[in-house]
Amino acid sequence: MEENIRLKNRIAEILKDHFDTGLLENIETFQNNFIDEDTRMSLLRDDVAGLEKMLLTESSEMKNHEAIEKRLKKIRNNIIEAEKQFSGLKLAFNNYLSKNM
Repeated sequence: MEENIRLKNRIAEILKDHFDTGLLENIETFQNNFIDEDTRMSLLRDDVAGLEKMLLTESSEMKNHEAIEKRLKKIRNNIIEAEKQFSGLKLAFNNYLSKNM
């Protein structure tokens, strides 16, 4: 989340300085992608909170370990995928800046 905030702040800094308006469309696309990342992270946090609630509300004898493991595996896979996508987005953004700024 912090890294995403830094990237959005970087866009704000770029726009403050004598910015080439011809690049605005691409910068706007990156900004929208960073906002989408905020949404993705929020959904992941909701998933983790749901799992935590599941663990806290079920009594220890009645916990469905299979359901918990399945949900945990899904969350882990979603986190791994989100990390990959965010890494790709950061790389694309930094490459764009290095070529155009």
